[in-house]
Amino acid sequence: MELSLRQQAQQGHPQALEALINQALSPQGLRVRVQKRGRQLVIYCDARAQFSAQAWTRFIERGFERLGYRPRQTIWLDGGQWQVAVNWGRTTQVSPAWLSWVLGVVGASSLGFGGWLAYQWQPPATIAQATREPQPTPVPTPSPTVITIKAVGDVILGTDFPDHRLHPEPRRLLAQVQAALAGADVVFGNLEGAITRHPYSSKQVNGYSVFAFRMPPSYAQILKEAGFTIFNLANNHTGDFGDIGLRDTVHHLQTAGVSSFGKRGEIFYQTGALRTRNHNEVFFGEARGNPILFNRRMVDAGADLVLGHGPHVPRAMEVYRGKLIAYSLGNFIGYRTLGTQGELGYSLILATRLAADGQLLGARVIPVIIQGEGIPVPDRHQRTIKLIQKLNRLDVPESAWVLGDDGVMRPFTAPPSTQTSAYGTCPRTLESYVCFI
Repeated sequence: MELSLRQQAQQGHPQALEALINQALSPQGLRVRVQKRGRQLVIYCDARAQFSAQAWTRFIERGFERLGYRPRQTIWLDGGQWQVAVNWGRTTQVSPAWLSWVLGVVGASSLGFGGWLAYQWQPPATIAQATREPQPTPVPTPSPTVITIKAVGDVILGTDFPDHRLHPEPRRLLAQVQAALAGADVVFGNLEGAITRHPYSSKQVNGYSVFAFRMPPSYAQILKEAGFTIFNLANNHTGDFGDIGLRDTVHHLQTAGVSSFGKRGEIFYQTGALRTRNHNEVFFGEARGNPILFNRRMVDAGADLVLGHGPHVPRAMEVYRGKLIAYSLGNFIGYRTLGTQGELGYSLILATRLAADGQLLGARVIPVIIQGEGIPVPDRHQRTIKLIQKLNRLDVPESAWVLGDDGVMRPFTAPPSTQTSAYGTCPRTLESYVCFI
């Protein structure tokens, strides 16, 4: 027996849901597009309506209540300038500070809607003020765990070995990016160098190919004040002053309230090139493995987020099996130590949100440029975004998500084009709409 439109919608059929929603929106001259992407359902809200993410979310939630549709998968609402990931049964306040990429979790323990046609629709702008029906006293439930992580690349605040290359006012080094680092549960960097007063380096420093970086103990507190909560130490410079220097580094960070992990021998190297190729890399005669195979195996082994360092330049990013892999975050700060010419000066803060089960809820590239003597500042020209977009197209075109011009990563829909459908002409950019031919 053929199912009715409502029955199809209750089973989660995208076209049926789209038809019912659009019937409700038609008096307002608005439309949505609904599409299934893997296990996710994406609802593209009409960007012409200047309604908030919260208003659209409430509108969809009320509709589902009446239909009796209980989605088990994540549902994405995309308003062009904002996105909301909806996991029914968990509620997280949508943060107005992230309108360009907000990723909240909203819903109730069991949702349904008896069809939008049976519901006297109210515009999303006023839905939050609608008359509320009496509700039983809710049973308190634990708040959902949504983890926000901001990650950067290589961090060197200067060095006093073998000569003095320290900033006269070191707290100014990160002042211009400190606001962008704020607001996350975890702020992560790759600390290249030792925080110690130990006088002897374990390297034969020659000034042109072998370097050792040493920072004063007081710099640990500067890193803490800038917002950092944890550093990776598994690189080729935290051991510049041997085991003593490494122990000092861990101690000074811990004293300042900053965690650390990693040690020598736990390093996977990548070359200094921009490209990320699916084959073994060799640098200065040293075999450094296959970066794509290695990082994807990390996801296969259970990693929820993979953050790469080493090449000193940003590399491609991809979403593989629902997990974000950033193949290299490049440099972040290298005061009088790291090169800043060309792509060496292209930098970023990678902001991500993960659900309690490790599911990627959202990601954003905040572009940074390293200026002058190696000091990071916000980049209004968005050069890093453009570079990563190019590298993504070349190296990981199969990624499940794409990086938009605004720095927001979104589930892949379709390549930019203009198509004519039964619902009219779709715009050139399909980040807000999907054409249903």
